[in-house]
Amino acid sequence: GSPCVPEVRRPCAMFNFLNWAAPAPLAGTASGEDALEQSCGAARARGSGDRARRHRENEKDFTWRSLVTDTYGVLWKLIIRPPRSTYIVEDLGPERFRLGSKSFQRKDLQLTNQRGLRLECSHFMPLDLEKESRRLPCVIYLHGNCSSRLEAIDTLFVLLPQGLSVFCLDLSGSGLSEGEYISLGWYEQQDLEAAVNYLRGLHYVSGIGLWGRSMGASTSVLGAAADKSLGAMVMDSPFGSLPVVAQELVNRQMVQVPSFILSMAMQTVREEIQARARFDIQELQPIRAAPRARSPALFIVASDDDFVLPHHTYDLHRVWGGNERKLVTVTGGHNAARPKEVLQEAAEFL
Repeated sequence: GSPCVPEVRRPCAMFNFLNWAAPAPLAGTASGEDALEQSCGAARARGSGDRARRHRENEKDFTWRSLVTDTYGVLWKLIIRPPRSTYIVEDLGPERFRLGSKSFQRKDLQLTNQRGLRLECSHFMPLDLEKESRRLPCVIYLHGNCSSRLEAIDTLFVLLPQGLSVFCLDLSGSGLSEGEYISLGWYEQQDLEAAVNYLRGLHYVSGIGLWGRSMGASTSVLGAAADKSLGAMVMDSPFGSLPVVAQELVNRQMVQVPSFILSMAMQTVREEIQARARFDIQELQPIRAAPRARSPALFIVASDDDFVLPHHTYDLHRVWGGNERKLVTVTGGHNAARPKEVLQEAAEFL
């Protein structure tokens, strides 16, 4: 149920410095018989020498081109088309179930975002809440980059007993929802807006909070900055800047990359994503939006996260615009299931 990060081919395989051709040594100068002998020797060697030189030049050109092309090929897919979570609706469990002495239900529905894409959603709530006059707060759960609404299941055991309903959805480009690509928050904030608008139209929903992980956490940052009436939120392992994450991933898993290679690769990735998914990765920086947020916020960060480095969460916590903010540090990396006591703390915070 935890978010998954696609397995990335180790970029160090792209870099083999032994294949980098050294420049050919400069020929010396000579005169008279020496020059004649040099000329004759050069004539005899010219055929093989020219072939060797062309081979070195072609090898060098191919190596530099491969460094940029391979880096770009990994990154654009990592950003907008990681492995897609596949499942069937039955994996969400029974439509009616009990937790302790209380009965609950799951209502499946579809919403449409601003781009006209169908979003597959589920609303977990007390049984027959729709027929009652009481109103309960609702928590929208936003999943990670190659995950789905199945990720919300673990939160049901701590949120539903608190008197909260839980709404989860496959964000566009994820799970069973429509969409060819994800955008790590850029368009997902429109999916969040569609969910919020739907819930605000229900007579049995009062306040709305958020719980996001990874991509979903960064989407929550953007959503909180745009809608200051949202309630408390939990953000687990958000990133502050997509360009920074991409550069850190490349530099951390490669032999030190020459800056011009990295710049070329990043620019190519940027153009590819703009052409395919219609957004600019340079503009996807939740750290710029965080100071405008006002919601109470609990940040969760794994101190040993080697995918989205911990400083992203620390930076977002530091600049958060709301007066109430809390930071919880765990271990286990980016994808590990969080300890039960941390989930319980998050539920009580909400």
